[in-house]
Amino acid sequence: MQHTGSLVTPTDVPRGLRQIAFRVLVASSTGSLEKNHGDMWDSGVVRSDKSTDVEYGGKRLLSGKRYHWKVQLWGNLSHEPRWSQPSAWTMGYLQSGDWKALWIGPKLPPAVKVLSARFETLDGTVSADVTGRLNELISAQQGGFKVSPDALGDPALGKLKQLKLIYVEKPESALLTVNSLGYFELYVNGVKAGKDVLTPAVSELKAQNFSTVYDVSKLLVEGNNCIGLWCGKGWSDATAIRAQLDAVIDGKSFRVGTDSSWLTQPSDRERIGNRTWNDFGGER
Repeated sequence: MQHTGSLVTPTDVPRGLRQIAFRVLVASSTGSLEKNHGDMWDSGVVRSDKSTDVEYGGKRLLSGKRYHWKVQLWGNLSHEPRWSQPSAWTMGYLQSGDWKALWIGPKLPPAVKVLSARFETLDGTVSADVTGRLNELISAQQGGFKVSPDALGDPALGKLKQLKLIYVEKPESALLTVNSLGYFELYVNGVKAGKDVLTPAVSELKAQNFSTVYDVSKLLVEGNNCIGLWCGKGWSDATAIRAQLDAVIDGKSFRVGTDSSWLTQPSDRERIGNRTWNDFGGER
C-alpha cells in the first residue's frame, strides 16, 4: 500500500528523523476508520522502518468493494505517533464469475489467404471462380473443411471436379535477432517489437556483447514489410548494430539481414554529458 496523504510538512521534519514502527488500519467504512477501528485489518504496532510493499494481512477482500485505510507512524526522535490522512481504494474483480462483460477484440486473420481458386472439371472445360467463397469459409471456420459441391457450388453436375488454388500463408515462425553495441528499439511496420527498453543489458564491451531475439510473426503483413532500428550509443563509443530475420513460410526457410543497402539518418536526439563521475548528463 502507499498512502496519498501527508504526515508532516518539510519544515516539520527535524534532522535525523527516521521511522521505527508503523500500524496500518483497513476499514469497510469511513465511520470505522474515524474511530480507529480496522474492522478489515489492524496490523498492530510493527517495529520496522519499512514504508513500501507492506502486504495486506486482513480479512478476505471482496470484488468491487471500497475500503478505507490509514497508517500510523512512530519516529526515532519522538514517542508520539502520527496518523496519515485517510485514503481509500476500490477492489477490482477477483473472480471470473464477477464479470458479466465478454471478451472482445479484432478477429484473427486466417493463416492462409487464397489469391485464386477455381472449381473445375478434370478436363478444364467447365469451371467456376470460387475465390471469394473459399476465403469466407476459411475465415469462418479458422481451419480445414471438406471440398464439396455443397460448400463451393457445382459448376458441372455429375462430373468429377478439382479445386485449383493459388494461396499465401503466414509465417510458421519469424524470429528477428538484433546484436547491438549500444541501446536500440526494433520496429516492424511502424510497431515496436517487445516492451523492453534500454536494451541490450550493460556489459563489458571489450569482452562481450548481447543479442536479443524477438518473435515478429504477428507484426509481418502480406506484401512489403519494413524493419526499422532506432539506435543510440549507450555505453559504447560508436553506434554499431546488425539484425537478421529468420522465417519459415510454407515449410521453406527465408532469411534477410542488415547490409550496405540499408538506409540510415541521424536522430533528432543527442547525448549530453561526458559519462564521467558527476557529469553523466542525459539526452537532448
